Amino acid sequence: MLELKDLSVGYNQKPVLKGINMRIERGSFCALLGPNGCGKTTILKCINRTIDPIKGRVIIDGTDVIAASRRKIALLTGIMPSSTVTPFNYSGRQMVIMGKAPHMDPWVSPGKMVEAEADEVLRSLGIVHLSSKPFLQMSAGEQQLVILARVVLQNPPLMLLDEPTSHLDLKNQVMLMDMARDIARRLCATVLIALHDPNLALKKCDHSALISLDGSIDFGETSDVLNDENLTRVYGIKIRKERTESGEYVLLPITEPRHDTL
Repeated sequence: MLELKDLSVGYNQKPVLKGINMRIERGSFCALLGPNGCGKTTILKCINRTIDPIKGRVIIDGTDVIAASRRKIALLTGIMPSSTVTPFNYSGRQMVIMGKAPHMDPWVSPGKMVEAEADEVLRSLGIVHLSSKPFLQMSAGEQQLVILARVVLQNPPLMLLDEPTSHLDLKNQVMLMDMARDIARRLCATVLIALHDPNLALKKCDHSALISLDGSIDFGETSDVLNDENLTRVYGIKIRKERTESGEYVLLPITEPRHDTL
Protein backbone atom coordinates (compact mmCIF):
# COMPACT_ATOMS: atom_id res chain seq x y z
CA MET A 1 0.00 0.00 0.00
CA LEU A 2 1.18 3.50 -0.86
CA GLU A 3 0.23 6.55 1.19
CA LEU A 4 1.16 10.14 0.39
CA LYS A 5 0.41 12.42 3.34
CA ASP A 6 0.39 16.21 2.89
CA LEU A 7 3.26 15.77 0.43
CA SER A 8 4.94 18.75 -1.20
CA VAL A 9 7.51 18.04 -3.92
CA GLY A 10 9.81 20.17 -6.03
CA TYR A 11 13.38 21.33 -6.50
CA ASN A 12 15.59 23.72 -4.50
CA GLN A 13 12.77 24.08 -1.97
CA LYS A 14 10.47 25.44 -4.68
CA PRO A 15 7.34 23.27 -4.77
CA VAL A 16 5.99 21.87 -8.01
CA LEU A 17 3.05 20.25 -6.18
CA LYS A 18 1.75 20.86 -2.67
CA GLY A 19 -0.56 19.08 -0.27
CA ILE A 20 -0.76 15.72 -2.04
CA ASN A 21 -2.87 13.15 -0.22
CA MET A 22 -3.40 9.74 -1.81
CA ARG A 23 -3.86 6.19 -0.62
CA ILE A 24 -3.44 3.35 -3.14
CA GLU A 25 -4.08 -0.23 -2.06
CA ARG A 26 -1.99 -3.30 -2.95
CA GLY A 27 -3.04 -4.86 -6.25
CA SER A 28 -4.19 -1.54 -7.70
CA PHE A 29 -3.10 -0.21 -11.10
CA CYS A 30 -3.05 3.59 -10.86
CA ALA A 31 -2.27 6.20 -13.53
CA LEU A 32 -0.58 9.58 -13.10
CA LEU A 33 -1.92 11.90 -15.80
CA GLY A 34 -1.55 15.53 -16.75
CA PRO A 35 0.09 17.93 -19.19
CA ASN A 36 3.85 18.16 -19.67
CA GLY A 37 5.53 19.82 -16.72
CA CYS A 38 2.76 19.12 -14.21
CA GLY A 39 5.00 17.01 -11.95
CA LYS A 40 4.33 13.35 -12.78
CA THR A 41 8.00 12.35 -12.84
CA THR A 42 8.74 14.52 -9.81
CA ILE A 43 6.20 12.58 -7.74
CA LEU A 44 7.75 9.26 -8.81
CA LYS A 45 11.24 10.51 -7.94
CA CYS A 46 10.06 11.57 -4.49
CA ILE A 47 8.33 8.24 -3.80
CA ASN A 48 11.56 6.45 -4.74
CA ARG A 49 13.49 9.12 -2.79
CA THR A 50 15.65 10.07 -5.72
CA ILE A 51 14.71 13.50 -4.43
CA ASP A 52 13.54 14.34 -0.92
CA PRO A 53 10.15 15.92 -0.31
CA ILE A 54 9.88 19.52 0.76
CA LYS A 55 7.21 18.49 3.23
CA GLY A 56 5.08 15.49 4.11
CA ARG A 57 5.44 11.72 4.21
CA VAL A 58 5.68 8.78 1.81
CA ILE A 59 4.64 5.48 3.41
CA ILE A 60 4.97 2.12 1.64
CA ASP A 61 3.55 -0.93 3.41
CA GLY A 62 3.89 0.87 6.74
CA THR A 63 7.49 2.05 6.16
CA ASP A 64 8.25 5.77 6.11
CA VAL A 65 10.47 6.08 3.04
CA ILE A 66 12.07 9.31 4.25
CA ALA A 67 13.68 7.48 7.19
CA ALA A 68 14.50 4.27 5.30
CA SER A 69 17.90 3.10 4.04
CA ARG A 70 18.61 2.93 0.31
CA ARG A 71 18.53 -0.86 0.42
CA LYS A 72 15.17 -0.85 2.18
CA ILE A 73 13.80 1.53 -0.45
CA ALA A 74 15.11 -0.79 -3.19
CA LEU A 75 13.25 -3.67 -1.56
CA LEU A 76 10.05 -1.62 -1.40
CA THR A 77 10.10 0.09 -4.81
CA GLY A 78 11.04 -0.86 -8.34
CA ILE A 79 11.51 1.96 -10.83
CA MET A 80 11.13 1.79 -14.59
CA PRO A 81 12.51 5.12 -15.86
CA SER A 82 11.41 6.70 -19.12
CA SER A 83 14.82 5.76 -20.56
CA THR A 84 17.76 3.69 -19.35
CA VAL A 85 21.44 4.41 -19.90
CA THR A 86 24.08 1.77 -19.26
CA PRO A 87 27.84 2.04 -19.93
CA PHE A 88 28.13 -1.66 -20.78
CA ASN A 89 26.39 -3.65 -23.47
CA TYR A 90 24.76 -6.24 -21.22
CA SER A 91 22.45 -8.86 -22.65
CA GLY A 92 18.73 -8.64 -21.98
CA ARG A 93 19.00 -11.51 -19.51
CA GLN A 94 21.83 -9.80 -17.61
CA MET A 95 19.81 -6.60 -17.37
CA VAL A 96 16.87 -8.52 -15.91
CA ILE A 97 19.06 -10.34 -13.38
CA MET A 98 20.10 -6.96 -11.94
CA GLY A 99 16.62 -6.78 -10.45
CA LYS A 100 17.76 -9.26 -7.79
CA ALA A 101 20.51 -6.95 -6.50
CA PRO A 102 18.52 -5.58 -3.50
CA HIS A 103 17.90 -9.15 -2.30
CA MET A 104 21.56 -10.20 -2.42
CA ASP A 105 24.57 -9.54 -0.23
CA PRO A 106 27.24 -7.23 -1.70
CA TRP A 107 29.79 -8.89 -3.99
CA VAL A 108 27.75 -12.09 -4.28
CA SER A 109 27.14 -13.27 -7.83
CA PRO A 110 23.69 -14.53 -8.83
CA GLY A 111 23.49 -18.29 -9.04
CA LYS A 112 21.63 -20.74 -11.22
CA MET A 113 18.39 -20.21 -9.29
CA VAL A 114 18.36 -16.47 -10.03
CA GLU A 115 19.18 -17.13 -13.67
CA ALA A 116 16.27 -19.56 -13.85
CA GLU A 117 13.96 -16.98 -12.25
CA ALA A 118 15.06 -14.39 -14.81
CA ASP A 119 14.38 -16.81 -17.65
CA GLU A 120 10.90 -17.48 -16.25
CA VAL A 121 10.10 -13.76 -16.08
CA LEU A 122 11.28 -13.27 -19.66
CA ARG A 123 9.09 -16.19 -20.71
CA SER A 124 6.04 -14.97 -18.79
CA LEU A 125 6.28 -11.56 -20.46
CA GLY A 126 6.78 -13.08 -23.90
CA ILE A 127 10.22 -11.56 -24.50
CA VAL A 128 12.51 -14.62 -24.42
CA HIS A 129 13.81 -13.50 -27.82
CA LEU A 130 15.46 -10.53 -26.07
CA SER A 131 17.35 -12.71 -23.60
CA SER A 132 20.65 -12.83 -25.49
CA LYS A 133 20.25 -9.62 -27.48
CA PRO A 134 22.71 -6.85 -26.45
CA PHE A 135 20.81 -4.12 -24.62
CA LEU A 136 22.42 -1.28 -26.57
CA GLN A 137 21.34 -2.90 -29.84
CA MET A 138 17.69 -3.04 -28.82
CA SER A 139 15.09 -0.53 -29.91
CA ALA A 140 13.86 1.87 -27.23
CA GLY A 141 10.66 -0.15 -26.99
CA GLU A 142 12.51 -3.44 -26.53
CA GLN A 143 14.62 -1.84 -23.81
CA GLN A 144 11.45 -0.77 -21.99
CA LEU A 145 10.14 -4.34 -21.98
CA VAL A 146 13.44 -5.65 -20.60
CA ILE A 147 13.44 -3.06 -17.81
CA LEU A 148 9.86 -4.01 -16.95
CA ALA A 149 11.06 -7.61 -16.64
CA ARG A 150 13.84 -6.41 -14.32
CA VAL A 151 11.28 -4.72 -12.06
CA VAL A 152 9.14 -7.88 -12.03
CA LEU A 153 12.14 -9.99 -10.96
CA GLN A 154 12.87 -7.44 -8.22
CA ASN A 155 9.31 -8.12 -6.98
CA PRO A 156 8.78 -5.04 -4.77
CA PRO A 157 5.36 -4.19 -3.32
CA LEU A 158 5.39 -0.90 -5.27
CA MET A 159 6.32 -0.54 -8.94
CA LEU A 160 6.84 2.92 -10.45
CA LEU A 161 6.63 3.14 -14.25
CA ASP A 162 7.60 6.48 -15.77
CA GLU A 163 5.99 6.94 -19.20
CA PRO A 164 6.83 3.37 -20.28
CA THR A 165 4.64 3.55 -23.39
CA SER A 166 6.35 6.61 -24.90
CA HIS A 167 8.62 4.57 -27.22
CA LEU A 168 6.13 1.83 -28.07
CA ASP A 169 3.87 1.34 -31.08
CA LEU A 170 0.13 0.94 -30.52
CA LYS A 171 0.22 -2.86 -30.21
CA ASN A 172 3.05 -2.81 -27.69
CA GLN A 173 1.45 0.02 -25.71
CA VAL A 174 -1.61 -2.14 -25.16
CA MET A 175 0.56 -5.19 -24.45
CA LEU A 176 2.63 -3.35 -21.84
CA MET A 177 -0.48 -1.98 -20.13
CA ASP A 178 -1.96 -5.49 -20.01
CA MET A 179 1.32 -6.80 -18.59
CA ALA A 180 1.39 -4.10 -15.90
CA ARG A 181 -2.22 -4.71 -14.91
CA ASP A 182 -1.61 -8.47 -14.75
CA ILE A 183 1.50 -7.91 -12.62
CA ALA A 184 -0.50 -5.81 -10.14
CA ARG A 185 -3.08 -8.58 -9.81
CA ARG A 186 -0.76 -11.60 -9.87
CA LEU A 187 1.91 -10.23 -7.52
CA CYS A 188 -0.51 -8.14 -5.44
CA ALA A 189 1.70 -5.12 -6.08
CA THR A 190 0.78 -1.47 -6.31
CA VAL A 191 1.63 -0.24 -9.81
CA LEU A 192 1.83 3.53 -10.34
CA ILE A 193 2.28 4.53 -13.98
CA ALA A 194 2.87 7.97 -15.50
CA LEU A 195 1.07 8.27 -18.83
CA HIS A 196 0.46 10.83 -21.56
CA ASP A 197 -2.59 9.13 -23.07
CA PRO A 198 -5.70 9.27 -20.84
CA ASN A 199 -7.41 6.72 -23.11
CA LEU A 200 -4.91 4.07 -21.98
CA ALA A 201 -5.70 4.89 -18.36
CA LEU A 202 -9.45 4.87 -19.01
CA LYS A 203 -9.24 1.40 -20.55
CA LYS A 204 -6.70 -0.25 -18.26
CA CYS A 205 -6.26 1.52 -14.88
CA ASP A 206 -8.32 1.11 -11.70
CA HIS A 207 -7.50 4.55 -10.31
CA SER A 208 -6.13 7.78 -11.72
CA ALA A 209 -4.54 10.95 -10.38
CA LEU A 210 -5.16 13.83 -12.79
CA ILE A 211 -2.69 16.64 -12.17
CA SER A 212 -3.27 20.24 -13.25
CA LEU A 213 -0.55 22.78 -14.00
CA ASP A 214 -1.82 24.81 -11.03
CA GLY A 215 -0.91 21.89 -8.74
CA SER A 216 -4.41 20.59 -8.00
CA ILE A 217 -5.00 16.83 -8.19
CA ASP A 218 -8.19 14.90 -8.83
CA PHE A 219 -7.77 11.36 -7.50
CA GLY A 220 -10.17 8.43 -7.47
CA GLU A 221 -11.58 5.68 -9.63
CA THR A 222 -10.54 6.23 -13.23
CA SER A 223 -14.09 6.23 -14.60
CA ASP A 224 -15.02 9.04 -12.20
CA VAL A 225 -11.87 11.17 -12.49
CA LEU A 226 -11.62 11.13 -16.29
CA ASN A 227 -14.77 13.07 -17.09
CA ASP A 228 -15.33 15.80 -19.67
CA GLU A 229 -15.08 18.66 -17.20
CA ASN A 230 -11.85 17.55 -15.51
CA LEU A 231 -10.07 16.64 -18.75
CA THR A 232 -11.07 19.86 -20.52
CA ARG A 233 -9.87 21.93 -17.57
CA VAL A 234 -6.56 20.11 -17.12
CA TYR A 235 -5.51 19.77 -20.77
CA GLY A 236 -6.86 23.10 -21.97
CA ILE A 237 -8.74 21.59 -24.91
CA LYS A 238 -12.35 20.47 -25.10
CA ILE A 239 -12.54 16.73 -24.50
CA ARG A 240 -15.64 14.57 -24.62
CA LYS A 241 -16.13 11.04 -23.31
CA GLU A 242 -18.21 9.02 -25.76
CA ARG A 243 -19.54 5.48 -25.63
CA THR A 244 -18.73 3.23 -28.56
CA GLU A 245 -20.98 0.59 -30.09
CA SER A 246 -19.13 -2.07 -28.09
CA GLY A 247 -20.10 -0.30 -24.85
CA GLU A 248 -16.61 0.99 -24.04
CA TYR A 249 -15.80 4.65 -23.53
CA VAL A 250 -13.29 6.68 -25.51
CA LEU A 251 -11.98 10.21 -24.91
CA LEU A 252 -12.13 12.49 -27.94
CA PRO A 253 -10.53 15.93 -28.29
CA ILE A 254 -13.01 18.28 -29.94
CA THR A 255 -11.54 20.76 -32.42
CA GLU A 256 -13.40 24.03 -32.41
CA PRO A 257 -14.13 25.47 -35.87
CA ARG A 258 -11.91 28.38 -36.84
CA HIS A 259 -13.55 31.59 -37.99
CA ASP A 260 -10.45 33.51 -39.01
CA THR A 261 -9.91 34.32 -42.67
CA LEU A 262 -6.80 34.23 -44.80
